[in-house]
Amino acid sequence: MQNAFANMNIPHFLRWILLQFALVGAMLPLYIPMFIWSGNILAKTGYRKIDLLWLFVPVAGTIVFTRTQWRYCSKTCYWETTAPVAPVAAPVAA
Repeated sequence: MQNAFANMNIPHFLRWILLQFALVGAMLPLYIPMFIWSGNILAKTGYRKIDLLWLFVPVAGTIVFTRTQWRYCSKTCYWETTAPVAPVAAPVAA
């Protein structure tokens, strides 16, 4: 029978570290395009691309993210192009 503390050693920690590196490596192809796309969304909604760094600040990041997503969604969902309205002629005084 194994000792209860047999797994609490350096090789166990190294396996955990390698697993973390493997998971990060597997997720990088997803994170990098999302990071670039988020910068483009910021640029299209009136922010600068460098404002992407605000997303890492807890309260300010939430505010920037919410405002940006609201603007981006309203740009693509709510705004519709309409035909220009013909000007109304002013009434002529008789």
